[in-house]
Amino acid sequence: MSHLIIISSLFVAFIIIFHIAMFKLGPRPSLWKCVDYIWLSVASFGLIVSGASIYLTETEQELERERGSLSSTPFWASPALAVTIDHYSNPPEYLSKEMRWEYELAVGWFKQAKALIFDEEPCYKLYFDQTFNRSKSNHRIPEIRKDQDIILNIINGLRDKCSRVAQLEADAMSLYSFKHSAKYLGPILLAFAIALRFTKTTASLKGYT
Repeated sequence: MSHLIIISSLFVAFIIIFHIAMFKLGPRPSLWKCVDYIWLSVASFGLIVSGASIYLTETEQELERERGSLSSTPFWASPALAVTIDHYSNPPEYLSKEMRWEYELAVGWFKQAKALIFDEEPCYKLYFDQTFNRSKSNHRIPEIRKDQDIILNIINGLRDKCSRVAQLEADAMSLYSFKHSAKYLGPILLAFAIALRFTKTTASLKGYT
């Protein structure tokens, strides 16, 4: 509310100042032609600044949502985490070269996402380790390979989320220093431009243009 009051007060002040200057200067057609370029330029810059401020606010909100989504990784992701974290350094022989590479990369993604849910729920890890070790017999290899597709889908989903969070963080960081000034600068510039345009209209009605 205080933000709105400040901008409204400045708008009224601009109107008064510009009208006083108009009556002081009197008829000056060449000057008022320049005013058209001035108010359009200021308004355009104000819109750009305001747009950047809105974009930053939306980016920060989306970043919080994505972080919340990653920090609440559900239990169904635990098999992917177990295989990835516990076996990436020495993956089972039946894994293809591409899958080993995926596993190694995924460890970094999970750490960045703070998705190591086993730190809080070690019983999940113990349960899965026992299940995974029992399933490594030869007659279960086809089923394990089928499970790998599910695991890789989970890995890819979390990787995409991590990439999105990293992009949002980079965008927010690049605009952060601009945030506080943009909050006021954009509306002030627009108030200035609109007040100047109002004054130009008054000057036209008075025959000064």
